[in-house]
Amino acid sequence: MSKQTLYILVGTVLVILLGLMGYFYYAKEIYTPISGDTQNPEIAREDKLNTLDNFTQEGKNAFELQAQLKANEVLQFSEPLAANFSKVVEAPLQIKMYEAQGNVIWAESEESSVIRLEDVSMINGPELHVFLAKGMDLKNAVDLGEIKSTEGSANYAFDKSYTREEYNTVLVASKFFGIVYYYANLK
Repeated sequence: MSKQTLYILVGTVLVILLGLMGYFYYAKEIYTPISGDTQNPEIAREDKLNTLDNFTQEGKNAFELQAQLKANEVLQFSEPLAANFSKVVEAPLQIKMYEAQGNVIWAESEESSVIRLEDVSMINGPELHVFLAKGMDLKNAVDLGEIKSTEGSANYAFDKSYTREEYNTVLVASKFFGIVYYYANLK
């Protein structure tokens, strides 16, 4: 192996190591708790989900950057609600962070249940997922999957063991940042 090849190899390894160290340092800075359990930042973070006020300045900047990058990414997708499903309840999509319109439907068949986001028009965000929740709390919410459509209609299937009496709220939230964008109360 020539000296030049060795230098390139060592340089590449150093760049990768520095990049990984920077990533882990940056990720730590995003979730540093403002108060509370400093020994276990994840516990402190879980108690304070759904607001940017509890992020460090670096975390706020990272969220804003990711939100801006995803905001113009439109996911156009529409799928019908199967004929064997009947609507149990329907509610309008409510705004928590950004403008949106459309409806959220809880529908059931004999075999399964779905949450349907119908005729929605909303702004995309970093790692947006649909959650079935007990109120506005993401901590014990059921992740129904990544958002399929920011323009159109999509179904999110879930097990019938989750009842509307217990899980009465649908949240559309950034899974990575724990920030709720939109919600619907299905009481």
